Amino acid sequence: MADTEQNEQKSKASESKTDTTARRTAAADKLQPIADNTPAIEQWIYIGPTIKQLGLETNSVFTQTIPKHIAKKMDEQPELRSMFIAVNDLAQKNSELAAVGSELHIAYEALEAKKGVI
Repeated sequence: MADTEQNEQKSKASESKTDTTARRTAAADKLQPIADNTPAIEQWIYIGPTIKQLGLETNSVFTQTIPKHIAKKMDEQPELRSMFIAVNDLAQKNSELAAVGSELHIAYEALEAKKGVI
């Protein structure tokens, strides 16, 4: 009886690993690099306004890839691309974002104005 229970537990563990791998593969299929010509950066952070339609929240962190639906919008909305920065640059970019009239501030305001129709 104990052998049967152990075999069932091993079978369930194997199925669980297979399910997890399938979910990870499906998630990876929805991701793509930030941009082909950007330097390799381990982590990006989005500092723009929350855009519910894209499921994108301020200060979301991405590791080398972002969801394809966001990347598509980045092509359509260049301001969106400028809101993805290297985590190491966060302090500097937050200062720039706070500076009224800076390119980053202007891009943020443009996204804020469009976020209902993005």
